[in-house]
Amino acid sequence: MDFQTLLDPEIQKFIAAHEKDDVAKLALKPMPDKDWDRVTIMDQIKARQKARHKVPHWFENENILMFPAANLVEQASSAATALYKSSVFKGETFVDLTGGMGVDSWAFSQSFTKGVCIEHNVDAAKLLAHNLPQICEGSVDVVHASAEKFIETMENTGLVFIDPQRRDNNAKGKFRFEDCSPDIVQLLPALKDKAKTIVIKASPMMDIQQGIEQLECVTQVHVLEKQQNCKEVLFVMEPDTQGSNPEIIAAALDENGKMLHRIAFLAEEELQYACDFALPQTYLYEPGPAFIKSGGIKILCKKYAVSKLHPHTHLYTSQERIDDFPGRIFKINGVHKAQTNDIPEKKANLAVRNFPMSVENLRKKLKIAEGGDMYYFACTLMDDRKIVLSAVKG
Repeated sequence: MDFQTLLDPEIQKFIAAHEKDDVAKLALKPMPDKDWDRVTIMDQIKARQKARHKVPHWFENENILMFPAANLVEQASSAATALYKSSVFKGETFVDLTGGMGVDSWAFSQSFTKGVCIEHNVDAAKLLAHNLPQICEGSVDVVHASAEKFIETMENTGLVFIDPQRRDNNAKGKFRFEDCSPDIVQLLPALKDKAKTIVIKASPMMDIQQGIEQLECVTQVHVLEKQQNCKEVLFVMEPDTQGSNPEIIAAALDENGKMLHRIAFLAEEELQYACDFALPQTYLYEPGPAFIKSGGIKILCKKYAVSKLHPHTHLYTSQERIDDFPGRIFKINGVHKAQTNDIPEKKANLAVRNFPMSVENLRKKLKIAEGGDMYYFACTLMDDRKIVLSAVKG
């Protein structure tokens, strides 16, 4: 089925009526019209279900068509991270070299006067050309081309955004820039001559220091978190600047891309600062994953007046409650030996931090069922004791 046939009012009515249904069960029922393409319609419903959580803003427009559920919807940026980018980067012109589902181009259109969205897949480019004019605030042209080919004739622009494909045909994760498509390393020389700012979205698994060294002229790194998951690492490059000491920014976002928590520091600052250590006090703090990923381990001590439990245990403690700490906050109940007879509750949430045993093996050893309101943190303290902290959210 050509994607435009999905705009048939009767098909749209059917999709809307069943967009919350179990697709597997719905697929077993007969279609209202025998000429309808069952597979395409079922996939559209499934894609809308997935996209509802990533780009809820798009559902106000009934003419938006979703990409196949199995690929672009799952791999696209969320609305939250895209809107964060549009709040940070503003200007006259942008080029999105890896259009995908168009979420980032849509967001950038809110902070740039005009832009170009490049997509190498012809069917995806057609969908983008249909969707973007209906939802973008600024002017965004869609061009069907590869990033490599488009750059050859690209005009100078304020910002270039690249979200390279990080999976191969066997769906194995790719973390190095040269393993991605397009190859960032090969594109950079040409991009540096044509873009004032280059923003590269990397895998959350990417080593930040390695990325800084490889890309050069990196002025900022943004590490983004939503719902306790590290979502994106953004490398910001200013070709006219020597980025020897970039600013690292970690941010926890809400559903609309607004910051709930944020820390910012220079890469050298973390090396120079010495944090305090302490045995468990009244409160325990577990930083959000973006704040750990950012490498600002000592900066957290400095900014929030907390102490670490051990140089390699990324848990913090304090006597007084620090309400705005960027992560989960617990009230400590006790310090226990990692022995069955010393553990007070036999149903709890278990985590290990700098501890010589996996969660699975420790749970078996301590005979702890999963769940409940109690939290156990198996960790190493500053005096090198291997213990279990019991705590409740507080």
